[in-house]
Amino acid sequence: MIHELKVAAPWFEPLMRRDKRFEVRYNDRNYAVGDELHLREWVQGVGYTGRAVHRTVNYILNDYHDGLREGYVVLGLES
Repeated sequence: MIHELKVAAPWFEPLMRRDKRFEVRYNDRNYAVGDELHLREWVQGVGYTGRAVHRTVNYILNDYHDGLREGYVVLGLES
């Protein structure tokens, strides 16, 4: 499955450089290993900038007892 997601500018740049290899998201989309993320840069008050990256989910941490708020997941991204 492909997920179109917006990412605020401060977090987008590390994704572009591949320094940030994870996303913390509310799991309202039932993310699964193998899903593709189309991550688009978003600037408040401006909108989408036109920059985007594609990443594949290779790991999901979803245990809220390990410090995550219930309903949230950490998505590990292939580099």
